Amino acid sequence: MPVSSWKTRWLTHLILISVLLPELIQCDVPENTFCKSDPSQICFDDEEEVASVRAESNVTFRLPPHFAPINYRLLTRPVLDEIEGYERFTSPSKIWISVKCLQDTDKIVLHSNNLTINEQLTTITNLNTSESTRVRNHSIEIQNEFLILDLVSPLKAGESYQIFLDFIAPVYLNRRDGIYRTTYQDPADPSQEKHLVSTLFAPTSARRAFPCFDEPQLKATFSINVGRTENYTTLCNMEQLGTNPIPGLDGWFSDHYDTSEPMSTYLAAFLIHNFENHTIENQVSGRLIQTWADPHHVENNGAAYATNISAQILPFFEQYLNYSFALPKLDSVAMPKISYAGMESWGLIIYQESSLLYFPGKSTEQQRRRTTALVAHELSHQWFGNLVTFDWWSDVWLSEGLSTYFQYVAVSKLFPEFDAWTNFVSDVFQSALVADANSITTHPLHQSIEKAQDIFTIYDKIAYDKGASIVRMIEHFLTEPFLKAALQNYVKTYNFQAIHQDQFFEVLNSEAIRAGAIPENATMKNIMDTWTLQSGYPLIRVAQILGEKRISFEQEKYDPDGTNDKATWWVPIKFTLEKDPDFENTFPDLWIAPDEKQVSVEVSRGEEEWILVNADSTGFYRVVYDSNLTESIQRQLYLNHTAIPVSARCRLIDDYFSVSYKNQTAVETALNMISYVGKETDFAVWKTVFTHLKYIGEMLTTDDSHLTSWLNMKLESAFDIIDSELSPEKQEEAKGAIALRRHFLMTWGCYFKLPRCISYATNLIKKWMKTPDNNPIPQAMKSTIYCAIASGNDTDLTEFLMSRYKNEKDMEEKYLLIEGLGCARNLNTIQTELTIMGQNLLNGTEPNVLITEEKLLKTLLKGAIKTSDAGRLISWKFIRDFFDEASKSKKLGVTTSFGEVVSLLSNYWNTPNEREDFASFINTIGADFEKGAVSPVLRSVLAKSFQASLERVDVNIDWMQKFSDRIQN
Repeated sequence: MPVSSWKTRWLTHLILISVLLPELIQCDVPENTFCKSDPSQICFDDEEEVASVRAESNVTFRLPPHFAPINYRLLTRPVLDEIEGYERFTSPSKIWISVKCLQDTDKIVLHSNNLTINEQLTTITNLNTSESTRVRNHSIEIQNEFLILDLVSPLKAGESYQIFLDFIAPVYLNRRDGIYRTTYQDPADPSQEKHLVSTLFAPTSARRAFPCFDEPQLKATFSINVGRTENYTTLCNMEQLGTNPIPGLDGWFSDHYDTSEPMSTYLAAFLIHNFENHTIENQVSGRLIQTWADPHHVENNGAAYATNISAQILPFFEQYLNYSFALPKLDSVAMPKISYAGMESWGLIIYQESSLLYFPGKSTEQQRRRTTALVAHELSHQWFGNLVTFDWWSDVWLSEGLSTYFQYVAVSKLFPEFDAWTNFVSDVFQSALVADANSITTHPLHQSIEKAQDIFTIYDKIAYDKGASIVRMIEHFLTEPFLKAALQNYVKTYNFQAIHQDQFFEVLNSEAIRAGAIPENATMKNIMDTWTLQSGYPLIRVAQILGEKRISFEQEKYDPDGTNDKATWWVPIKFTLEKDPDFENTFPDLWIAPDEKQVSVEVSRGEEEWILVNADSTGFYRVVYDSNLTESIQRQLYLNHTAIPVSARCRLIDDYFSVSYKNQTAVETALNMISYVGKETDFAVWKTVFTHLKYIGEMLTTDDSHLTSWLNMKLESAFDIIDSELSPEKQEEAKGAIALRRHFLMTWGCYFKLPRCISYATNLIKKWMKTPDNNPIPQAMKSTIYCAIASGNDTDLTEFLMSRYKNEKDMEEKYLLIEGLGCARNLNTIQTELTIMGQNLLNGTEPNVLITEEKLLKTLLKGAIKTSDAGRLISWKFIRDFFDEASKSKKLGVTTSFGEVVSLLSNYWNTPNEREDFASFINTIGADFEKGAVSPVLRSVLAKSFQASLERVDVNIDWMQKFSDRIQN
């Protein structure tokens, strides 16, 4: 899945959202509840490899290595309407599974979860002899979700068999995996409801739709028939070959789809819908590229952009990798009411509706950038994840890291206006550095999967962002032509196979030797093991050796928690000198080996000339300089900051603030590093500045006069420069990074109550009041503008927003309005709405209504939390009271998605009293959860979320004691 800008609040929050609904109706929730945006898939082309890999693990949740599936022939018929003789919202199904037997066995063990098996009809047939083997007994192992078929006589290794099962699968409403149905408002007429059926099989939910060997390395082909009534259509991974009436069922038809390429079970997908499409036919391949959405959205040109960029990006990857897309067609679907941004099911990619659709003249550049990045990510998966996959979940970074990296490759080449690589530094690289330095979120890229629940925690910032950052580091020390050659060899050699990371390193090593890119005493495996088998990363200290013309480079682990970890790495060092500022050549000047913590080289430079290490931010490490070298860099920033590249300016600011908070350099030095920013106009640099100033603002509160006055002065200077380059009117019409920077600066200006922003917001709202049917506020600015108005003194404007909220039918607009109203200066407004929503959530029973109420409530809380101390006090009191009432009424399930709200609150808590209060809450609610009110996997996720929040409070307390007075002074 997806890049940081559309990952929402990453995996913990995504899991919490996706598992909320089963808890709302207090149903049993098995321990694999999951909703994930970007799973990957695994295959083998060698039966011995299947057996050996599966035999590596002796954990009980793995299938025994007895069979390799060859083909699944699935007939499924979801029943959505009342039909005599069939239970509504079930899917009567049949499946024929062709398998190769790898070991003699008298048991068949496969996966099945909540399926009703008609045991009388099960058959096992030898495909070579047509002989049948009787099944003595069917049993279910609930914990591991195994269906076990005990056989009367053993099956023989080397023989091929067909397993036939007749069963009924549920069509879920209260969850968003397996086969599920969605009810949504007709965008053309919100008073009308529409229905559709979709699937999400990632990572282990194919077993909710059909019995299968649901481990990712066990690839097979799929031949799928989907039954439907005449008022619906269907989509599947492959092209539709034909449609036939279903005998004995008037008005029912079966759509038959072509057999797929070998793929993992969770890559299978189908859809039953009433959507329409926007289509492009590739003139060379004849391949259809289609984007499907509700007819209203297609008619309003919302699907065309996604189709057009897919038609550009797909052939770009084909040419770059010298390997054609493996399937005959590509369908993209804009799905309402899903929490994940995208799922790369082969040939049928499912996207969150709001993340895919782009309406020219209405949607913003921020939305266009987000859609472009998301489509590039999912299409990258067609090679990195779908075509070549990892041999177990431990190496998921080979899918997610490579796909995240190559989405930026594609966007940079095809859409240069977005300045993709500069944004990579602020969006991906810096995000990875933060996650990999946190004791809760860090882990090696090559992960340990010791129990089934671990599978649900591997899709995180380490896999996506650190994985992508490591690939970028490889690209820069290997150089782009050699990485490209390596990747072409990679997909050619391992297409339709599953690999371990060592095999990836072997491919890279061949090109590294050819390029002369690595030390003679090293291999790519030696080097990359230091980056993938241990967590964390180095801090490089750069110093002028006194009395010599030598610069020393010393590595230590960046260790914010003070664990004294002595880890070391193979570190590529590239430095740039002021007198010879060549920022294009990224080939390392030297390497620091793991067994040599420090190296030095002779450097010819003037006494006051600067030296920059890792100026392009490609090396995955932080850098700090001795005092003299630091002053040289600061002097250059103040005199002419553009002499230092944008990526280096981002890096310097982020490194110095991060390191200063750990007492590894002075915080005053970090503050001096941003003294020039009144001259800064690049929004990636400002994003880095605000990342750190926002934290300071959260600690000191945003109404702190010192911080606000200083920042407003700097922002006003930046706006003056921007407006001198391009008028505000032209800025609104601009494209790409130029358009994004003004919106970004205005958003943060409103956060810090910049008068220019408040005036801008007031004028837009008054313009809207004069023409209520034409909202003039840019989509990307709406929540910011609404918040700025609600937090002000003009009650007429706030009442206008409340009226719009009460009468608004479009739910996306309603969420934006309620988030803005959460900023209201009148706290009674917040309290009243919280009370109403809380009662609706506790007393409701209809799942779709509960989804809406839960999201509205959380959105309101977020608005209140981010605005003021008073808003945070009201929000915390509400959460505690709400948990207490939910516990008393035995409805604790409705609280399970509030982890992200509590996490947001913990950003502001920084006193011992607040910590004690929070710890008491955790202990109380933990005891209630242990009584069985929520499932074990939810308890685990919530415990991790709360523990991370508690540790954040500890960090905040420590920060206040060390830095509060120093920064304010």
